[in-house]
Amino acid sequence: RGELEAGVVLLPIDDDKLDVRPIVRDEVLYVSASPERTRQPARIEQLAATPLVFYDAESADKDPIRRQLAERAQALGVRLQPKVEVELKDIALRLVAAGIGDTYLPSAYTHAPYYPQGLSTASFSPALYDTFAIITRPGARLSSGVRELLTDVEAHMLAIADAFDRSR
Repeated sequence: RGELEAGVVLLPIDDDKLDVRPIVRDEVLYVSASPERTRQPARIEQLAATPLVFYDAESADKDPIRRQLAERAQALGVRLQPKVEVELKDIALRLVAAGIGDTYLPSAYTHAPYYPQGLSTASFSPALYDTFAIITRPGARLSSGVRELLTDVEAHMLAIADAFDRSR
């Protein structure tokens, strides 16, 4: 309704009537219990031929990562069909650890306390990223409180990304 001054979103989004300023990105990784499947960067053709576990079932094809994967698959004339869809990342990871299928995951989550032992990861080819951005309405004047909040959010996200990059 035009009442929101700004927001932090995950790209890609429909940016009609929005100004979008990317602030930080995190690489999305291919995750498998099978080390053989992660020895080389993951290609879309590989995903199309592998049992997959997708999370964020409620968002489905509106999920930014799934949108990117679907666009890549479409460009190659293949379709990605999950064997199982669940709502939460931790459940998807447990299913992957049990050998049900493979999944995708932003690299930051590989350090989460619920990340199972024994899983291996690979980058996608070409690399795939979660990109966070600040959105505003074109020409909108932000209130001083929102400007300060956005400055703090951006600084926090950049600090976390920098600390994560140094820990690798």
